[in-house]
Amino acid sequence: MTINLFSKLPTALLMGLRFRRFSYLLAGLSLFMLASAQKVEVCPELLPEQFRFNLDDPNRWMGPMYQGEYGWLFRPLDLSEDIVLQDAALEYVERFRAFLAEKGIKLMMLNLPKRGILYSDKLDQGLHPNLDYSAQKAIAGYYQLQDWLHAHDILSPDLLGAFLAYQGEDNLFLKRDNHWRAAGAALAAEEVAKALDYLALPATESYRLKSTDQQEKGVLAQRVESFCHSELPLEDSEWVSLIDDQEADSAEDLFGTSHIPVVILGTSQSLRLYPHLANLLQTKILNIALEGGGEAGSLIEYFSDRSWQEDKPEVLIWERSNKWDMDMETLRAFEQLMPHLAETRQCSSWVALKPNKRNTMFRYNPKTDDLALDLRPGENYLDIRFSRKNVRVVNLELEYDDARTDGAWLGKSQLQNGGRFFFEPWLAGQGALLKVSLLEPTQLKGKNIQVDLRICNYQTP
Repeated sequence: MTINLFSKLPTALLMGLRFRRFSYLLAGLSLFMLASAQKVEVCPELLPEQFRFNLDDPNRWMGPMYQGEYGWLFRPLDLSEDIVLQDAALEYVERFRAFLAEKGIKLMMLNLPKRGILYSDKLDQGLHPNLDYSAQKAIAGYYQLQDWLHAHDILSPDLLGAFLAYQGEDNLFLKRDNHWRAAGAALAAEEVAKALDYLALPATESYRLKSTDQQEKGVLAQRVESFCHSELPLEDSEWVSLIDDQEADSAEDLFGTSHIPVVILGTSQSLRLYPHLANLLQTKILNIALEGGGEAGSLIEYFSDRSWQEDKPEVLIWERSNKWDMDMETLRAFEQLMPHLAETRQCSSWVALKPNKRNTMFRYNPKTDDLALDLRPGENYLDIRFSRKNVRVVNLELEYDDARTDGAWLGKSQLQNGGRFFFEPWLAGQGALLKVSLLEPTQLKGKNIQVDLRICNYQTP
């Protein structure tokens, strides 16, 4: 039985979301395609040399876009060369690996090749004369991360090597989107399957693939249209789905309680990877692909449901798209993930945070509130509860008695349950926490809302 979860949505809604998966926006250049030569006309406002951040632009953080020939568009992330590997973030990854190893679960991390390495020859050098991009430098950064993962006993197949050696006619990535095409997903699945050979997973299913021709607008094209008010052409592609030819032959299979040896936790890229990998392995795979959930959104979704302990997989595949950095964003993601791994916890009583006059900030002050904030990373964490379940974004500010301050953005996608946040402060342990401030989400300003805080102790690796 195929198990492919997109968060915890009903199947009908899942299918609806799947075919709307490119509805979100990214920065881009305005262009229109001429039918014969596929030339483009540039929207100057989005060229890197002229782009200006606009506070009215909801996607201003995406920045400018680089124009390529024949309809190609590139984000700055596609052309980034340097890699950031922060020690604190790497320590969290190692804690996570050790936690899984204790449970008999092998961690695999998938780092997708960046589009710029493969297709930088498509860049329009006439439009970007000052762009000094080195694919070799970017490649070196990829293998720097690979070396660290292998040294810490984390599986990570060499997708970049396989993609660079690819000789097929079809592009591996879409021209105006960060997602891979069917050829890219199939090639990645082959490399993952090879890396899992040592597990000798039994073939228990009877899967086959079904390909459907389609046309995609692409997230970069949608962003261009929104920003520059021009219409871009669709790109021909194919959507590959999985067909299960095996009827459920037992009550265990019928109700989905048989063992699932492989779990994929990732982004919308995993929706394209999953059918190819399941077909190669011919085994059950649980795929939680969470769009807009950040680095650890799908991990939090999986581990927040305690039922995972009843059927532990042999391998957990963490697909991170093409973000290679282990940086502050990674650290913040693990600050929210680690409390969900706690098997046992002991928590204080809830303390209500007090709103200020404008009701936009809630504060906790240990001088006046009855709760001791003695935090130690790996030992305890903050548990924050809102009276409204639709709260999915919180700005957290922490002040310590040694004059240090820390801030964190806690966010969940629209597909995740809101109103509850766990947070393990990374800077804790060096000084007593003096004050906790929570900025109330904009959509709740002026409304009655209660925010409670407590401290929980737990044991994790």
